[in-house]
Amino acid sequence: MTGLEVGLTVVAGVLTGILSAVFGTGGGQISIPFMILVLGFSQHLAEGTSLFIIVPTAAVGAWAHSRRGYVRWRPAFWLSIAGLGGAVVGALLAVQLDELLLRRFFAAFVLYAAYKFLRPKKRVAATQEDVPAEESDGSGA
Repeated sequence: MTGLEVGLTVVAGVLTGILSAVFGTGGGQISIPFMILVLGFSQHLAEGTSLFIIVPTAAVGAWAHSRRGYVRWRPAFWLSIAGLGGAVVGALLAVQLDELLLRRFFAAFVLYAAYKFLRPKKRVAATQEDVPAEESDGSGA
C-alpha cells in the first residue's frame, strides 16, 4: 500500500467506526465500497475483510451503548446464536457467487435499505422496552 492509500484507509476506518457506533451497523456500507472503489479490492475480498473489521468495531460500539442501557441482552444473545449459523451459510453462498452478481446483490441490498429508511412511515408509540434503563422509573408503566 502506498502512503496515500494508508492515509485514506485510516480515514475510512475512523469514519466506519464512528458511523457503525452511531447507526448500530457493522460498517460494511462504508468499508466495502471504499475497499472496492479506492483500494481496488474484489467484492469477495472486500466482504471478507469487512467481516473481520466488524468484530472490534461492533464490540466497542456495543460496550459503549450497553453502558447507557441500550442493549437488550436476551434478543442480542439469540440473534447472535442464529447469526452464527446464518454467517456460515451466507459465507458459503457468497464465495460461490460470481463477482458481478455478488456486487449487484450488495448494491440492491444497500439501495433497498435506503429506500425503507427514507420512505415515510406511521409513527408507533414507544414501548417501555424502548426506554433506556436510567430513564425508566422501574414501575413498568
